[in-house]
Amino acid sequence: MAEHSVHSQRDSESEEADDDVNAVRGKRTPAKPTICLIAEGDRVNLLGLDWFEPLGIGISGINKLLENKWDMMYDLFPDVFAEGLGRYKGPPVAFELDPSVKPIRLKYRKVPIPLRPKVEREIDKLVEQGILEPVPHSKWETPIVTPVKPDGSIRLCADYKCTLNKALQQHSYPVPVISHILASLGGGKIFAKLDLAQAYQQLPVTPEAAEAQTIVTHRGAFKVNRLQFGVNVAPGIFQGLMEQLLRGVPGTVPYFDDVLIAGRSENELMDRVKEVLKRFQNAGLRVKRSKCTLGVSSVEFLGFRIDADGVHPTTDKVTAIRDAPRPEAKWKWGQAEERAFVGVKELLVSNDVLTHYDDQKLLVLAADASPFGIGAVLSHLMPDGSEAPIAFYSRSLSEAERNYAQIDKEGLALVAAVKKFHDFIFGRRFLLVTDQKPLLGIFAPDKQLPNIMSPRMLRWALFLQAYDYDLEHRPGKAIGHADARGWPVGSVEPEFGPYKCRQSELSISKGCVLWGNRVVVPDKLRNRVLESLHEGHPGMVHTKALARGYVWWPGLDKEIEDWVRVCSQCQQVRPEPPQAPPQRWESSGKPWARLHLDFAGPFQGNMFLIVVDAMSKWLEVVRMKTTTSLAVIHALRHLFATHGLPDVLVSDNGPQFVSEEFKQFLTSNGIRQMTSAPFHPASNGQAEEMIGNSVGDIYNTLTVETTQTIYLGNPWGTTDQTSPTTPRRGNWAAGTSAPGRFDSDRGRTLLAGSSSQNGVGGQEDYPRNHAGIQAPCVDRVLQKESHGGLVGLCGWSFCWGLVWVQAVQLSHQATAEK
Repeated sequence: MAEHSVHSQRDSESEEADDDVNAVRGKRTPAKPTICLIAEGDRVNLLGLDWFEPLGIGISGINKLLENKWDMMYDLFPDVFAEGLGRYKGPPVAFELDPSVKPIRLKYRKVPIPLRPKVEREIDKLVEQGILEPVPHSKWETPIVTPVKPDGSIRLCADYKCTLNKALQQHSYPVPVISHILASLGGGKIFAKLDLAQAYQQLPVTPEAAEAQTIVTHRGAFKVNRLQFGVNVAPGIFQGLMEQLLRGVPGTVPYFDDVLIAGRSENELMDRVKEVLKRFQNAGLRVKRSKCTLGVSSVEFLGFRIDADGVHPTTDKVTAIRDAPRPEAKWKWGQAEERAFVGVKELLVSNDVLTHYDDQKLLVLAADASPFGIGAVLSHLMPDGSEAPIAFYSRSLSEAERNYAQIDKEGLALVAAVKKFHDFIFGRRFLLVTDQKPLLGIFAPDKQLPNIMSPRMLRWALFLQAYDYDLEHRPGKAIGHADARGWPVGSVEPEFGPYKCRQSELSISKGCVLWGNRVVVPDKLRNRVLESLHEGHPGMVHTKALARGYVWWPGLDKEIEDWVRVCSQCQQVRPEPPQAPPQRWESSGKPWARLHLDFAGPFQGNMFLIVVDAMSKWLEVVRMKTTTSLAVIHALRHLFATHGLPDVLVSDNGPQFVSEEFKQFLTSNGIRQMTSAPFHPASNGQAEEMIGNSVGDIYNTLTVETTQTIYLGNPWGTTDQTSPTTPRRGNWAAGTSAPGRFDSDRGRTLLAGSSSQNGVGGQEDYPRNHAGIQAPCVDRVLQKESHGGLVGLCGWSFCWGLVWVQAVQLSHQATAEK
């Protein structure tokens, strides 16, 4: 327009051309020339009014008359938009002073000479408005401070922090959070903003409060009759009054002296504005007309530009960042620094829109963690399936938090995000998103807590139980967080598979790759690490547990197992596998009902058939030249003829015991056979115990050349150890007296010998060597049993004693026969 005005004043016959504008003459009538202005650069070309007649353009009549609907608001509420200071019609503001704090009086502060005229004009203005009232003195006197406004005027405030604020009780009404205010504007498409003039000073105070607010200037003391700036309870008092006054008006957000009103349509907004102005008028409050904005599609509020799409940064802030010069740095400034500088500016001025909070839309809270920080974004799930952000959050990790395992960092990101957006998500269902899949087994609300988890994870899981949410896993790239680790896309070589599946859990610290808090060991160092882990030979399980606290690589557990299996020292001390608990045989109920038999030997070229009664523990030993089925049958016929037929015979699976001939022998005599489990002799433990005890002592102490049969007293007529009052029987079938018995459980045994050796009349019995040669065990004193004349052999088990003593006797007989 400046260029147009310059050219319009030129003489029509001037031929001069300006540097920036070329005048091109068109066809002209003799009466008046016609000029077209063509501007250089990206500017609009202009045609003057003198072109209307040649082109046949004319303006006549009124086509349409537009009326500004919002202008009538000024006529409907003249008191609200009137000049001057309003006065609140409600009760005056009273202060609660701490009685323990004495009134404080301070001297006035000198005002700079250039500012003195402005200060005096402001004092006169406030006196005229009734805000200030001169007084000779006061109990409380506070010096003034004079901040300069953008228009050059000054604001008269007082430094109450040195005086009155020390005695004031803190006001309980909280100052609203900006994010909460912006969240309440959801659905608004057209807006209005009202600004209260001298907001605090529209509220009168009580005489006591006015005296406490007294200020002192170079012109003396002035009592303040209205609520004054600088009083620490003033923000809470004013905000509480405004919210109480406007409560019930939808889409209305008061923030101190600014009131923002939003509506889905022009009519809806107008109704809401009228209701707000009506309440202001009834309360005696006034707004500053020059700062009010009515019926606009975009409005600046609290440093943001708000429209129907959401929340944007304001233009002046974006311009300031975009035009920020490069720092005058003394360090190197190359292409990398320039790219970083430009990139930061682009991020700061990006026009990413924050959508309005809506109670009817699903909330999505996504969180992620890096080795140095955590971040989160709160979004709405839109009808088209996209997610529009509501708010962002990020912070760096502390030194202690940087030492967390990656899964703990991801859990920390979720918990920190929930705490940050508690006011948005508490009390309503929302979707919690993470890229750490193991957290689904810990924090998922529909799964039980693991039996074993760290106290930190347990504390976080219990904290999240207070919220109503669904936990969802998404890959890192799907939740909008940059993954700058350079991982290949798609399939990878098999050797890199274990690393790629843990890519979100790997980090770098001091040149080492870490998986959580475990060092990823390269291939060349793994044998050295295994040697260190297995030092001291702690065993396979303990070596694994030690490794899991410090190191990791693919296949670590298997390599530890292979390492321990080839360790000779570990194999030497390796314990046998645990055995199943033994099952006791059922009681036979009577003597000679169940017999256990097995072979012992060879001993000096002989084999011996061992037969043991399960109940009385009576032992029979038969020297066997062969161990065939016929030889065993012959020996058993001799025993059965002496003692009678048993009910059950227990043996192992030896060929002589499982042959058809042996089975027919037992069947013909009505004897049921039971065999022990293959390769498990312990199931025939009665016979095995008789053979297995004290074998070393027998080999060391008994030989054919030095030992004869040892007789221990007269066993006939003794009582049964199991039932001391029951006489013992010899031949159970015939009813004759029986040989003595022994108690193998206590290690006391009775050796059956010749009837010529009697131990009666309370005499002590000793081993006798009838060959005149002292037996190796003659020095061992034998104790007599307290009931029935039984004598126990002390020092070695009867089981082996009886077996091998009889074996020696039979060997001597065989030698004598030769």
